[in-house]
Amino acid sequence: MVSHFFGKLRSKYEYTELESCEPNPESTESDEGQRHNKTKLKYPWQIFFIIITEACERFSFYGMNAVLTLYLVEQFKKTMPTEEAEDLSTVFFHLFKFLSFFTPLFGAALSDSVFGKFRTIFYLSLVYALGQIVLSVGAITIVENYPSLPISFAGIFLI
Repeated sequence: MVSHFFGKLRSKYEYTELESCEPNPESTESDEGQRHNKTKLKYPWQIFFIIITEACERFSFYGMNAVLTLYLVEQFKKTMPTEEAEDLSTVFFHLFKFLSFFTPLFGAALSDSVFGKFRTIFYLSLVYALGQIVLSVGAITIVENYPSLPISFAGIFLI
């Protein structure tokens, strides 16, 4: 049964060789150019979207790790002493890290049972991008009495 499954999987994504490049006396030059371009990819075309999304997500995640604690300390210092602000920002930083590594389990469950892997990655990438936008809007400091802390936490939650 297992070999039957892997046999089907292999035949679905099997690589096909190039057609013969032997000159055909009846073919024109445009036919020869088309004959060389008839290779199939080993992978589904969606894999390139996944790779780009993963690269963007890692860039965003590690960039957030570098500045999140500093940002939160500055936000908390507006309402509490510096030492408490540093302690609370450290707690939120570690909570963010924990949830960043724990929530993919929910994404896997959604992928397996509801949306499928490509749609799950697409929809959750949109949520991730929305979280980055909301967090950026929360960092606006130009407006007086702007509720930056709740907006920032909404962005962090979406991320």
